[in-house]
Amino acid sequence: MRIAGLGQVEQMPELLDLAQARYAHAPDITLRTGDFLREPLPLSDYVLASGSLNYRHRHPRFIYQAIEKLFGSCRRGLGFNLLSWEPAGGGPLAAYDPADIVAFCETLAPKVVLREGYRGGDFTVFLYR
Repeated sequence: MRIAGLGQVEQMPELLDLAQARYAHAPDITLRTGDFLREPLPLSDYVLASGSLNYRHRHPRFIYQAIEKLFGSCRRGLGFNLLSWEPAGGGPLAAYDPADIVAFCETLAPKVVLREGYRGGDFTVFLYR
């Protein structure tokens, strides 16, 4: 499979600088700063969110709205990972029940795959159209 293009929206300037330095020579890569939940996303074949949904949010339905928005911006599939446990003392990270997340995803997509067991306290969900 040939990748025709890659786009990244990064909220942390330090990570964006690192990505720009690493991929400055690569064609068809678009890197920009921003908040992917607040701005329109381009329609893509696949959308991947790694670590970006693990933070607490004041809105109780945040995670479901985020998943719905990300899935709405893909033609073929969405993959994201979440935590299934919270570090001692809470902090900025949020944990989710994999069964609850999968049940929600099944309302959006005809095929949902859950991957667990590769790292303690972490799980990945793939939604396919």
